[in-house]
Amino acid sequence: MDSWTTEKAQSRLKMVARKAPRHEKRALLDDGSSGPLSAVNTVDPMSSVGESETSSASCGSVNGNLAIDDQRDEYLLLQNRYADFLRETGCFGEAETRYQKLAAVFSRENEANGDGRALATVLNNLSVLYTITGRYAEALYEQQRSLKLIERAFGSSHPATATCLNNLAEIYRKQGRTLETELLCQQSLRIRLETMGGDHPEVAISLNNLAEYYREQNCLEEADALYQWALEIISRYQGHAPLDVAMILNNIGLLQTAQGDYAAAEESHSRALAVVRLHHGDCHSAVSAALNNMALMSQTRGEYAKARSLFEQALDIEMRLMGADHPNVALFHGNLAALFDEMGEPDVAESHFEIGLKIMGRDIGPASPITVTLLERMADFFERNQFLGKARRLRSRATRVKAQIERSLLG
Repeated sequence: MDSWTTEKAQSRLKMVARKAPRHEKRALLDDGSSGPLSAVNTVDPMSSVGESETSSASCGSVNGNLAIDDQRDEYLLLQNRYADFLRETGCFGEAETRYQKLAAVFSRENEANGDGRALATVLNNLSVLYTITGRYAEALYEQQRSLKLIERAFGSSHPATATCLNNLAEIYRKQGRTLETELLCQQSLRIRLETMGGDHPEVAISLNNLAEYYREQNCLEEADALYQWALEIISRYQGHAPLDVAMILNNIGLLQTAQGDYAAAEESHSRALAVVRLHHGDCHSAVSAALNNMALMSQTRGEYAKARSLFEQALDIEMRLMGADHPNVALFHGNLAALFDEMGEPDVAESHFEIGLKIMGRDIGPASPITVTLLERMADFFERNQFLGKARRLRSRATRVKAQIERSLLG
């Protein structure tokens, strides 16, 4: 393959952007809000760096390294790297404690001499942890603090700034804030193209995240072009970035599902699963994402026993990694509920729906697009089973949650 110069890359990006429709400011959630939502996925946050009425596990990538460390206290640097290791291995509570202690140390340093670079790095890493664990309000707060410090130290066109913008865009995407997501994805991508060139793996990550935005907006042609471009770049680094390869393959599979090409989608998800298992074993969130999406393929084909087994494997992995109260766990319960409903087992379906709703209310609050999706699905379920009063109450609750989300975004 020919190497991509920055000029060629910019030209290619403009061609994709011209095809993409411009989105007017609109309500966050319309009447079709029971459609797919993405699961949070820990696809190598330290790397250089969901489709019917079920939730796919799509992968935007967040970056856990700003790569701006200079000659600092070796002990503190090791503490930060150890916290990163804890986060990567799912020890989120201990990682959070260490990040917060480091943030306190570096905050005093910032107050003393105005050097906020180390603090920005720790705040970014803490934000990544909060994004992974579904604590989006806290993730947003810490990432905005990190961005302010980075822009003060390096300006608005530095690769570290692009990393913060990328991570901020991913938080907004998880919250359903489409306008901010698109703008920040484009801004991060342009900075990386200008500072790193068109062949860099960081550029592939930005392309993936912008493609993910377009896919969720049903701009499938534009998404496909960006995914293929990202895969073209990252495949050159496959030995060094296997999870990024798996992430992009996973998302291509979701796109192929949306296009109705189920055989190609199954192949993409199988390739993603094989890559992750080869490099990271069976207990990884990228494995659960691929299993979940393969289960959707099986469900579409009426292979219910296979779909159930795959969904349950995905759920088991996610519970072991993230705990029983994580939004991904709620989504996978919702997928199992939809499967059991289709299989004619309404009691089991209702149980999974209720578990999912309890998780969303307990973990990140009721005002979440995921909560709306579960409420809408449950309302459909009760309507089909002639529990019309309960269905009306659930739709009313979904409407209130939508309004609450809208107010929070406008305020």
